[in-house]
Amino acid sequence: ASRCADGEGRACTELGRMVAKGAGGMAADWVCAAKLVAEGCDRGDAKGCGRLATVYLHGKGVAKDVARARQLSQKACTAGDGYGCTNLAGMLAKGVGGKLDESQAAKLFERACELGDLPGCLNLAAMVFRGQGGLTSEAERAQALIEQACGGGYQRACVELGQLLATADGDAKDLARSKELFERACEGEEPFGCTKLGQLFMGGDGVARDVGRARELFDKGCKLGGLVACRSLGYLYDSGVAVKEDPARAAQLYRRACDGGDVTGCTNLGVLHSTGRGVERDLSKAAGLYRRACDLGGGGGCTNLGVLVGQGVGVARDLKKAAELYGKGCSLGYPVACTNLGALYVGGHGVSRDQGRAAVLFEQSCKADYAAGCSNLAVMLLHGLGVSKDEARAVELLDRACGAGDPKGCSNLGVVYDEGTVVAQDAARAVGLFKRACGGGDPSACTNLGAMLALGRGSAKDLKGAAVALGRGCDGGHPVGCTELAKLHRSGALGKSDPALLRDLLDRGCRGGDDRACGLLNQLGEAP
Repeated sequence: ASRCADGEGRACTELGRMVAKGAGGMAADWVCAAKLVAEGCDRGDAKGCGRLATVYLHGKGVAKDVARARQLSQKACTAGDGYGCTNLAGMLAKGVGGKLDESQAAKLFERACELGDLPGCLNLAAMVFRGQGGLTSEAERAQALIEQACGGGYQRACVELGQLLATADGDAKDLARSKELFERACEGEEPFGCTKLGQLFMGGDGVARDVGRARELFDKGCKLGGLVACRSLGYLYDSGVAVKEDPARAAQLYRRACDGGDVTGCTNLGVLHSTGRGVERDLSKAAGLYRRACDLGGGGGCTNLGVLVGQGVGVARDLKKAAELYGKGCSLGYPVACTNLGALYVGGHGVSRDQGRAAVLFEQSCKADYAAGCSNLAVMLLHGLGVSKDEARAVELLDRACGAGDPKGCSNLGVVYDEGTVVAQDAARAVGLFKRACGGGDPSACTNLGAMLALGRGSAKDLKGAAVALGRGCDGGHPVGCTELAKLHRSGALGKSDPALLRDLLDRGCRGGDDRACGLLNQLGEAP
């Protein structure tokens, strides 16, 4: 403090850094810290100008001013401060506080690295790896830069190096060294290191699977400020893995991650608000969280918001907007969005009807291993809708979708085996597929299962089982299930018919669009 009072700029900068951190028993005070680093900058300390730029960039102790932050970073970099060069390069790379210029950003990251700023080396590695800013994409050079930053003690770089080694192909893959690097980073209080190490234990990658240890690491990473760690810990509480299920605690952790800008944290918190688990059910709030996630580049947020907008739940119904949201989610690599957008093109809802475009979208989601996309594509191939008819591939895709757990895939495959026009007819297999699909929540499969059980096709005749299955189909919104259950009651096969129940079932079938139910109601003189 005395050296700062004597006019030594660097001393003022260092004192400001200590005050910001609350070092030496001092209370953290960003207002005071901002004044001290400003004094350091005014007295010619380039590092002070670089630190002051960060203060203005994030609005810590001063009003946020990104243009001022960019000017100060330029001043610091020109004076030879590597930290300032890294800050300026980061703003140029993203267009913060002025124009976007990736080429100049790459040059500045290179200069920062030469000046010994290790984050600058890591950022340069990222640009080299992707071939941005006019740089040639060179994986070996990128890894060398990451090695340099890690070797210099920058723990975040060690995490990135560990990730490279964990995901490398062939002999380059080294999970043992990845684990060592993640451990080193975590011990050095780098939250992302704790997170990545936790993920290794969670998945049993190169280590014995230990979800309890993963939970401890996520907890440590979260306490160190790691957003992904908080969200990962939240997931454990959400699903009851390694801890007692506690959706309220999960919501707190998702909220912390979301507040810091973690898109998945926002999406997961939105899901809790949609369902009312751990928080008050609030679809409007859920929509807001999905919107924030979508704006931050989260495909899941765009997709979930698209569902709410498409249904008019918690927000105004707007199918055109839903299509736009699905389109964004699909472009962000979220296959559910591609499938949902394809469905809109099939029906011409919010977009012009285009079965060819729908087939392309279903193909895209199927290639991303989304079972429902494969199932929908199979239907297009089966009937030659928007694509050339290919029954053999359709059956193959339905089998794949069903095997992956898609109820609709099992249901459609059951129809194929029941009809026997594409494959050899196999009623017993059809019954098995309908049972599986009905158990998975597909109401049309429940109806088909009920019809087969009532007739004794593919299995022993079972009228009680048929009634249960048809009831599930009806309650699930499949009008034919209501009609068939009404017919079963009317026949007396289930005992004495209840006129009120009969009318209710036929009314539901008729209102759901089954004309046969309307005809039967007319016979009773009660068609709606």
